[in-house]
Order: sequence, then C-alpha cells, then structure tokens
Amino acid sequence: MKSDTNEEIARRKTLQIANEALMSYVLTSGRRNWGVYEERFLLKLVEIAQIDIQGLDFKDQSDLRPVQPQIEKYGDCRYGGVVVRIPINSIMAENDRTNYTYIMEKIGKLTECPVRWEDVKRDRNNNPVLDKEGNMVPVVKKTSLITKLVSNKEYSVERGYIYAQVDIEVWNAILNFTKGFKTVDLNIAMKLKNKYAVRFYEFVNRQSVPITYSLEKLREIFGLENKYKQTSHMLRMVIDVAKKELDEKSPYTFDYKVNRIYNGKGKGRNSIASITFIPRRQPENFTIRSVNGSVQNMFFIDEKTVQFLKKDMLFNQIDLMGMSSLLFVAHSKMTGEDEMHPTLFQFLVRINGQIQRLISSGREKYKEAYVVSALKNHLFERYDYIYSKDNEE
Repeated sequence: MKSDTNEEIARRKTLQIANEALMSYVLTSGRRNWGVYEERFLLKLVEIAQIDIQGLDFKDQSDLRPVQPQIEKYGDCRYGGVVVRIPINSIMAENDRTNYTYIMEKIGKLTECPVRWEDVKRDRNNNPVLDKEGNMVPVVKKTSLITKLVSNKEYSVERGYIYAQVDIEVWNAILNFTKGFKTVDLNIAMKLKNKYAVRFYEFVNRQSVPITYSLEKLREIFGLENKYKQTSHMLRMVIDVAKKELDEKSPYTFDYKVNRIYNGKGKGRNSIASITFIPRRQPENFTIRSVNGSVQNMFFIDEKTVQFLKKDMLFNQIDLMGMSSLLFVAHSKMTGEDEMHPTLFQFLVRINGQIQRLISSGREKYKEAYVVSALKNHLFERYDYIYSKDNEE
C-alpha cells in the first residue's frame, strides 16, 4: 500500500479558510418560505452587502447602525433600489445540473414572494418612534425581496448572470445589525440542498446556548401556518430533514427536544407547546474559518488578547486586520491545555520580549513578520497544521 508523502499529509492538514459574512438577526428571524435557490440568492445578497459594512466597530458596538447604501435608480422606478449582478452558477450546489432558465424563473418569482421582518417604527425624519415608557415601537415590515429582474433594455445583461433590483427596504434590513447578527460560513451554507437546512444553519452556527421556539413562532418563521398541521409531520418533514443534512455537511448542527403541556386527565396525549434546539458542534467536521476581506474577524478574539496586541505590542488596527485570519485560526486552535500548548494570549506574552527588542532597536517594522512566523511554526509543530489563506478541497 502506497504511503502518503509528507507534502500530501501537510496538504491534507492545511487549515481551510472559509468565506464568512455577517447576517443580521433581522433576516435570520424573518418570516419566509422559499425554495433553496431563493435562499442561496439571499445569501449572495448578504455576501455582496459586506462591502457596505467595512469599518464598522463591532467590538464596542459604537457603530452598529443600518448603513445607507449607494442607491442606483434607473428608468421610471418610483423607489430606490440596488442593482446586483450574480452568476447563476454561484447559487448552484456541487453537481447541480439544474437548467439556468428554471433558476431564473425561481428568482424572478421573488417579486411575488414577500419577506417579513420586525423593525423599528420611524418618523418622517427617520428617527425611531418611542412609546410612553421610552421604548422603541416595533413594526412588522413586509416587501418583496426584489422589485424586478433587469432586462437588456436597461443594462448590458450578460448570459449566465442574474441582474436584479433589490428593494431598498430589504437592503437596509440586510445591513441592520442593531438587533444582533450571525456569522454565516457561505461555503457551507451554499452547499446545503434543503431549504430548511439553510435556515437552521443560520440559527445554530456558532450558537452555544439552546434556543426554544413555540410551535406558532416556528410556523411563522418558516411560513408554515397552512402546512403540516400535524406537528409530527412538521418534525419529520422539516426539522428531521434539516438536522440530517447538517449532521452530514456542517460543523454546526443541533439536537432537539419537544416540550409538552398537560392536557388534563383523560384528554389524550399531552400536546407539544414548544421545541428546544440544542446547538452541537462537530469537531470532526470543523473547518477553521475566516471572514472574507470585507469583514473584520477581530471581534471573535477575546478582549484581553486584542488589548495586549494593541497596548503592549503596539499593533494598530490596520496591522491587526492584516493578521486577523491567522490570529483567529490561532485563537481557535491553541488549547491552553498545558505548557506546550498555550493559549494565543499566553503565546503572545512569551514572545513579547523579542517584540520589545525589535521596537527598542528601531526595527519595529519587522514585528508583524515575527509574530506571523512564530504563530505559523507553532501551529505546525504543536498541532500538525499548516496555515494557508487558500481554500483546500
């Protein structure tokens, strides 16, 4: 039997950097019942929108506000919209031989399929409306995801691409992080073939605490008010199907338990009132992740480590952005289980002496290269991993 070469072993153990994006809670919890292609189209919109959140300070939440995008109007369009250009094959899963025309038809029907989400009521000056207690007044918004597909008469439309005008309200919802956000690994989400698996992935990804939803809320989120009237059918056709695919393809999946209420003596089996979803991380499927170039991932690293890098090692924000992928990988992998396997913070403290010598001798420009080299060597020597920014299959 042929044994693997050291190069092949190293290649197989290369840390994969996936394509992550921030998805607002406004959308993850929004009501919709679309097909898988429509869900993937929404994920592509989220990916495109990342360019509009560059520079937001997620660490201290000082700039967690909706961003007004660059609006592009054309023709006699009454309302502003954002025109996007998306390759059709980018919303197709691996080995998907679906006809392009069919996918275009599915996306085109999004003009008739509303998405609902909860937002804050605003006055004519776009200021939040407050109630008597000083709380912001919630309001449910409803609109189509896209207003129309763009034709050749309006743009130089290329074959193989979807050109669509996205409703400005939806675009603002994509960029509205005031209610929180989820980090979504687009490489994983786009490979899921079941529409419910995509939604559940958005729920459980990086989630560490159980989530409980009433049956009514679940039906609302998935748009199932008039479908699967028997709860057992919904469990089997929605939750179990989604869980099965996540178990097979995602580093994050879930278990669940039903919560029953007492119906009274002699009134049959107790009814299901709610379902608790217990997020579960699968180490054997875990892929080290990084946010794409438009989004900083420093907010995944503990505050103590970030402050040490800034105040003791004198790295500025631009330096940290350049090293953010490697720092996140190191933060995720370095266990701190013993002296030979320190945490990222402990490792930085150990090499800080050399950093200070570089600073005091006027060679400060070499400190980033030193940290990068030291971390790469440590990851390989202690964890048998080679850090790379390239995705490996």
